[in-house]
Amino acid sequence: MKKEFDSILLEDWLENPFLFGAEYHGEFVWVIEISHETLNYRLRISNIYIEENYRREGIDTKLMKHAINFAMEKNIRALVL
Repeated sequence: MKKEFDSILLEDWLENPFLFGAEYHGEFVWVIEISHETLNYRLRISNIYIEENYRREGIDTKLMKHAINFAMEKNIRALVL
């Protein structure tokens, strides 16, 4: 069974987008897409994806902690999903 990621990453409407991801043995494993909205000083999580074979390993929690730490380092006031 072939799976595809239908969402477009780094869309034009995102302000200051960042991608963090990993590839393992040539296989796309996970990605989190965040953007720093400067007008309202929020960090938006616009996409999060974890390949099915790597779920239930705590990767989602680590990705969210990474986003929270990123926001705290930048003194961002809110995190938006």
